[in-house]
Order: sequence, then C-alpha cells, then structure tokens
Amino acid sequence: MNSAAQDQLQRHLWRDEEVLWQGQPLAAGPVAAHAARHGFWEAVGTAIGAAVLGIVVLVKVSAEFSAGLLEAGAIVGAVGLVGYVAWMAFGAWQRGRRLAGATVYAVTNRRVMVLYGDDEHWVGAREIAGLRVQGGDIVVQRSLTDAEHRWRASASLEEEVADHVEVARREVVLAAVPDFQRVVALLQTLQHRTAS
Repeated sequence: MNSAAQDQLQRHLWRDEEVLWQGQPLAAGPVAAHAARHGFWEAVGTAIGAAVLGIVVLVKVSAEFSAGLLEAGAIVGAVGLVGYVAWMAFGAWQRGRRLAGATVYAVTNRRVMVLYGDDEHWVGAREIAGLRVQGGDIVVQRSLTDAEHRWRASASLEEEVADHVEVARREVVLAAVPDFQRVVALLQTLQHRTAS
C-alpha cells in the first residue's frame, strides 16, 4: 500500500482500533463495476419516487386536457427515467474508475472499511450478516436493524424494489482484493468471533 493510502487510512481509524489487514484493489475495473451497480440502485430509488410523482401530476393534468397527453407524458417520462438511471450508473462507473487508485480497504478489530477518496463505507464487526464471494470480490453484508425488519414485514411491490436499493446500501464490497484467501479467512474469523 502506498504512503498516501496509508495516511488516508490512519485519518479514518478510531481510537484503539487495530488494523488486522489493509490493502488496495488490484484493478480499477471491478471497483468501477461495483460503483456502477451501486449508482444504478441509487438512481432506481430516485426514479421510483419521480415516477410516482409524475403519474399523479399526469393524471391530474390529463383530466383537464386529453387522454393523449397522459400517454405522451408517460412515454416521455419513462424515457427520461431510463436515461436518468443509465446516466447515473455511467457516472458512478466513471467515478469508481477514477477513484480506484485512492481506494483503501481495511479489516480492523472493530469493522470492515472501504475508503473511496474521502467517502467512508463500513460494516461493524458485530453487524456482519454474511460474506459472499463474487469472482475476486468479497461482499460483506450488514445485518438488518429492528426498524428494517419491521419495514420489510409490511413491504409492498414498490418497497421490494426499494429493498434492492437498501441491500446495496448495506453492502461493503472489497473489489479486486489482493491476498484474497487471507482476507476471506480473516473476515470469517471476525464474523464468528463477534457472533459468539
């Protein structure tokens, strides 16, 4: 790990936090792909809200004008929302590619961290719900809070789509991890140690 990345990590550590492993991604592509996925789901969440608002407005306006306006508005709105989601995913991909060199991973005695420039994402050691391996990437998923469990129990169809957005927010992805097997073993040990 280069000295700038080491300094960046040191600025984000908590008092009495011990670093068990640290590293940087081996390639920019997987970091950008994860960023695009995250950007896509964030944009979908925004698009759902905009679509609901747009439908309400179109129904109100079309009652005063014609049904053709409703159809045209729906088509324009759908194209706009698809374009927005694609644009946001592409922008996130570009940002992920640009920040790959400044991305730092760390596993400490208290959490799993990913630093993208100045952005910090982490899952506490006691909150690790599961680990998933996807190629050379390790996905660490945070467990649901009590409020999230209650929300899920009453989820409708729109909320289930929104749940994908929440899943993306609860994940920390170590993309293109160096020393892959060691990191997986360390995370499994950390997960089992804090679960008991």
